[in-house]
Amino acid sequence: MPINVSKEQIRAARQVDLYEFLTNRHNGSFIREGRSIRPRNNHSISIKEGYAGYMDFATNEGGNPIEFLVNHMGYRFPDAVLALTGGTGAARAERPSRTGRGMSRRSFQRLWTENTKTSSLSLISGGASLWKRSGG
Repeated sequence: MPINVSKEQIRAARQVDLYEFLTNRHNGSFIREGRSIRPRNNHSISIKEGYAGYMDFATNEGGNPIEFLVNHMGYRFPDAVLALTGGTGAARAERPSRTGRGMSRRSFQRLWTENTKTSSLSLISGGASLWKRSGG
């Protein structure tokens, strides 16, 4: 049975402090560097304390907490939203076995659109601008 999430849950998940979420739920997977953390398996990604997003300096791309969990932690979209907002859902997906930095933005968009059959991708595509506004 598909898990449905509301637009309000998506908006709330996009605003979650990704640093706090990851240090509380996945602390062993990250290395602390001052007020930032980096995944142990990808040092080009930085997640700053107090911000709702991440930045990958190798690709010069960033994103919001939902995008990070889906692209880099192996979560399915609804599970990422529910995890970030404190809801419950199915267990997170296993991390893809391929190497690299996760799926491309285009692959993510195609997968998300296929899974939700909606065109509201704009709800989750504001993370990079958040990072830039915050001075990151």
